[in-house]
Amino acid sequence: ADRVAQTQAEIKARADEMAKMLAEFDKTQAEMAAQLKATLEKDEADRKSQAVAEVKQRAADVAELLDGFRRDQAETTAAWQELLSTMRSGREAKPIVEKKAPPKEVVEEVAVEKVKEIPVGKSLEKQVLFLIEDSPEGIKLTDMEKILGVARIKLGGMTRSLLEVGKIRKEGMLYFPKEEE
Repeated sequence: ADRVAQTQAEIKARADEMAKMLAEFDKTQAEMAAQLKATLEKDEADRKSQAVAEVKQRAADVAELLDGFRRDQAETTAAWQELLSTMRSGREAKPIVEKKAPPKEVVEEVAVEKVKEIPVGKSLEKQVLFLIEDSPEGIKLTDMEKILGVARIKLGGMTRSLLEVGKIRKEGMLYFPKEEE
């Protein structure tokens, strides 16, 4: 009976010890769970605030880019308007002005003198025809361009029309009055 009582006492002591250990284990596990939960909640809050900050930064970056695009667009529009204005003013009839350049060739000296004789207020076709008819030695498009102050491409179209209707003739780079028949 002593032996049984002693064994029962040992079993009870071990059971108490096990219960104590399990209680400590449960307490430690609860503390670790609470700590882990707090850490996860803090990390989640940090991630959310970081995501919000990133979204705000991206929104600010996009707004800055859009402002830059708007400024560039406004500058480009202003530049195009200025260019169009310049082009429109260039298309308006230009008064024929005597151009004084240092003489390089005899052709330029003659051309400068002819500027004074060109019929002012006449159509461009009549002015071109006048220059060609007044140049029996021939005249180049570049010389007409200098004298009339009109773009070479416009003069090229005009001389092509005059050639087609037979009012002038061309040899090489020179335009001549139509030969008398």
